[in-house]
Amino acid sequence: MKPNEVARAVRTNEGKKYILINLDADLSEMDGWYWHEMAHLVAWEIHGENINTHGPEFRAICRQLVKHRTSYFCGGDS
Repeated sequence: MKPNEVARAVRTNEGKKYILINLDADLSEMDGWYWHEMAHLVAWEIHGENINTHGPEFRAICRQLVKHRTSYFCGGDS
């Protein structure tokens, strides 16, 4: 993980999926980042792992999970 990253969704070669959390990062917005990363896991499960990382499938799911600052955590429409 990058030093300023709060969390990251990852996939292993064996197909396992995890959310890594950087406990050294600023966790003041952890709730939004957690749901952002959870949206990646759900999008991969529903649409497969070859979708665009922050594409429309991800954004639609993210907007259902994140309850505040949706455009910040889930991205714009483009």
